[in-house]
Amino acid sequence: RGPSAAWLVCVLCSAWTSGLASRGCLSVQRRLPTGEMMFGDPKKDNFCAFALECFGITCPLVDTATWPLSESDAMKDLPEQACQRVRRAECTAAFKKAEFDCVSDVLSRAVWEARRQGFCVRCQGLVQSYLRLSSKCPMTEKWTAALHEALDEMNAGWDE
Repeated sequence: RGPSAAWLVCVLCSAWTSGLASRGCLSVQRRLPTGEMMFGDPKKDNFCAFALECFGITCPLVDTATWPLSESDAMKDLPEQACQRVRRAECTAAFKKAEFDCVSDVLSRAVWEARRQGFCVRCQGLVQSYLRLSSKCPMTEKWTAALHEALDEMNAGWDE
């Protein structure tokens, strides 16, 4: 009789995660004695630098999110002044480095973009939060600037 399906999945998962870890993406470890899965080693995983720079979150991470990822799960790790953090050059560089390390094929791209479930759903939520913020925050700034300009014009009208 051949190997069980569970054993084969375990071997495939192990091979996949060790490949990601060797690229500096995300290490997986089990916390003793609880058996809780922990994600990320700040000494070697670029995903940890991304989590720290952009969200102020340190590794190892505990996966507290559920699949499928909801918008509220994706946004629950937002720090104060999230837009300012995401716009920082250090955050952008850390995101790009983590993406380079974590995305190497079609499957890993689907996991990165949260189209398929990965090992750490919370980690996928951080990526989704970054992507949403980096697309929405510039719009917020434009609206704020337009509002200030309109208020300045109104105030100028009052002075005349």
